[in-house]
Amino acid sequence: MANVDASFGARPIKRDGSAGYDGSARKYIIAAAEATDLFINDFVQLSGTAILDLGNGKTYPGVVRTTAGNGNYSVGVIVGFIPDTEASLQYKTDATTQRAVLVADDPDQLFEIQADGSVALTDIGNTADIIFTNAGSTVTGVSGAELDTSDIGTGKQLTIVGLRQQDRNDLSSANPVLIVKIQEHQKRNLTGV
Repeated sequence: MANVDASFGARPIKRDGSAGYDGSARKYIIAAAEATDLFINDFVQLSGTAILDLGNGKTYPGVVRTTAGNGNYSVGVIVGFIPDTEASLQYKTDATTQRAVLVADDPDQLFEIQADGSVALTDIGNTADIIFTNAGSTVTGVSGAELDTSDIGTGKQLTIVGLRQQDRNDLSSANPVLIVKIQEHQKRNLTGV
């Protein structure tokens, strides 16, 4: 049976090893001037600046969406937006509003992500990059990021750990859901931002 082609970004599922995902996340800020759309399950990287949170007067690290491709490190994945008001959206698509986000930033975090094409059993253990073929959804607030199958073995942003074991997830069909780890993680990058 063919896999459903419906990208959803990267969802945290567990830590590398036997520990499950406990919902841990750290607060970061997206600058008001950031013009790139950001959604839940988007990969983010440190922006290199600290930003004052207008809600509580404290300073937090700034983040932007991770650029796809080798050498573009991620600090983690957005798991939620902190609302400013009851009407706050669960995404950011303007270049005028500062937003606080929660990021799953543990370098040992495992995620599930849809591949944008076909993957072979022998690809497990290889690395690949992120791709943003699909835009995030302003209806669901969820990312469109996927694993780029065109550079499996040469891309470096993610390591393919395995196949997500669930009904209707077939490795012999395009767009399987994979388990990955951020290979190019900023908390492991010795050169900093």
